[in-house]
Amino acid sequence: MVTSHTTATRRLFASELDVRFERTLPGNPNLAVQQRAVAVLEKLNRDQQNQILHWVEVAAQSSYEVAMNLALQAQFVFLQLDSNGVEAWALGALEVKDREGVDAALSFLHDLDSFVATHKYAEASANFIEVEERTRTFIQALAGKYIDVKSYEYAVTDTETLFLPDVLATLPSAADNRRLYRVMASLLWAQTHYGTFTDASNLDEILARYPDADLAKEWLDALEAARLEGKLGADFPGLGAEIAELRGPWPAELAPALARLQNPLSTLADTLALLDELLASGAKAPTMVHAVSVEPMVMRAVRAQKDGDGRPAFGANQEEFEPYPAEYDDGDMGGLSGEEVDLEPGEHPAFSKESQHAGRRDEAGNLLVRKKGVSDTPPEFTYDEWDFRRGSYKKDWCHLYEVPVTPGDPNYVDEVKRKYRNYIAQIRRQLEMIKGEDKMLARQVDGEELDVDAVVESFIDRKNGGEPSDRLFRRRMHNDRSLAVMFMVDMSGSTKGWVNNAERESLILLCEALELLDDRYAIYGFSGWGHTRCEIYPIKRFDEQYGNEVRARIAGIEGKDFTRMGVAVRHLSKLLEAEPARYHLLVTISDGYPDDFGDEYRNDYGIEDTRRALQEAHERGVRSFCVTIDRQGADYLPRLYGPARYEVVPNAHKLPLRMAEIYRHLTT
Repeated sequence: MVTSHTTATRRLFASELDVRFERTLPGNPNLAVQQRAVAVLEKLNRDQQNQILHWVEVAAQSSYEVAMNLALQAQFVFLQLDSNGVEAWALGALEVKDREGVDAALSFLHDLDSFVATHKYAEASANFIEVEERTRTFIQALAGKYIDVKSYEYAVTDTETLFLPDVLATLPSAADNRRLYRVMASLLWAQTHYGTFTDASNLDEILARYPDADLAKEWLDALEAARLEGKLGADFPGLGAEIAELRGPWPAELAPALARLQNPLSTLADTLALLDELLASGAKAPTMVHAVSVEPMVMRAVRAQKDGDGRPAFGANQEEFEPYPAEYDDGDMGGLSGEEVDLEPGEHPAFSKESQHAGRRDEAGNLLVRKKGVSDTPPEFTYDEWDFRRGSYKKDWCHLYEVPVTPGDPNYVDEVKRKYRNYIAQIRRQLEMIKGEDKMLARQVDGEELDVDAVVESFIDRKNGGEPSDRLFRRRMHNDRSLAVMFMVDMSGSTKGWVNNAERESLILLCEALELLDDRYAIYGFSGWGHTRCEIYPIKRFDEQYGNEVRARIAGIEGKDFTRMGVAVRHLSKLLEAEPARYHLLVTISDGYPDDFGDEYRNDYGIEDTRRALQEAHERGVRSFCVTIDRQGADYLPRLYGPARYEVVPNAHKLPLRMAEIYRHLTT
């Protein structure tokens, strides 16, 4: 959000700036630094002064040092950045401070050259995550069937999946680079549709025969891009026009080959014939912004695997394609009859790292395994689940049960409050700053008190023979934040121990502080075992007060089974939407990525289902944010939540202290 600043002709003088700083930073411990900051700001114009003072006030709420350094760097910043850039710089510093602390934020502020370079690059760049769903939908419409789209180091296809770069900054504007994603995806699909791989079983061997194999590969990519563009243009004229516009004029080196390449009957054989001629001429291969790589070895590897065990062999993460043994798929547990059995960790080939400590154990510590699908009662709720490989939903696939939380130690909450008593007081002071304040409306027909200014003007109007106004009162109006928040707490088995304790302490600190606000909030845990036994655990419902019963439930939170996250998002966002508030926020507290026992929910499947559930909620007006202690969270959370909608807290012991700060940041 771009901050609005009122244009003013006169800049603030040093004495006026001193007043602003004293109001923003009362009891300033370093007046000499303040005077330096005032001297810097006095040289700026009024709009620039207003913008920096705004961010100084924002930063001062959490860090004196960050606030003062924002001011000290202001003159240098405005020499290199416009107003939007300055805002991004200030926000960046505050985000670094939140994630890594004050020292890291100060380093960020002082390394201005790096930020300027990154910012100017980012202004013109497009990110895969921004265009992923739109590109996937476009390709599905183009192909008439579902084709997956993923990110990779460069643009390439294995004939089953289209891989596109994480970032594109080839063209001058972000809008053009987003269009370039669509064009590159179209050309990759065209490779599979117009014969690039029809007879390419030995294409890599053909390239290897040339003295300069790298040059031959560059020419092959350029020639095929031109041939495929002609095919697309003939079948899809609108797409062809867009490709031509982004490409610009044809490179001169391609002029001798264009007529043959863009003949409606051209094939890969024409490309290879022209490749011979052009390499013999010694011509340099042209550079085209939209050319994509032809990778016969990738294609052949996939086909070889298809003929073997059916596993794809290429992807951004090879681990994503690791199959489960057939005997454990889709409810067949290899002879297990449904009863609980003893099983040592790691003995079952379908066990993940999480499952080795997530299952229930007997008194001897042996891990107990339940057969999937075993349930004594019909599900209370059923939900569809997104299968990204099919490109459709599995209808009523997830069976959801509401399970009560067994109350915990009644003394636990008091112990946590004693442990964090100083910090709870600090959080309350911070939240008091954002609490909705009453506003006084002037010139009302009725109200609690007279509006002196309006009365004086009415008297003057009457003396002058004019029509006096009847709006002579002031009335107080309550400023309601109108916010509802759902805290979705991971209660999978991997949260047992110190992680579980950190979650409970975080919730206690939040609840103790949130009692100051009028925000409506609820807390639910989630876990489960397979798609037919998904569980949610009501800890605090929206209509419940934070009292002894809720405190006892928080104390009773414990690690259960697995992390089938999509169904929990769908159910809890539905409960959240029903709340009568203008703004709805879903906050997930977790220690890892979506996962479940013995089925396909691991890796891409679970991530894609959870992402789709979050998108569904977003389309209905629910904002989402995730707080995780998983150190690898930054690898998959942007894919789930998008940039700037998650935070990784690598040390679980810091989670209670960060949660209140994150909440304040999200709701102001």
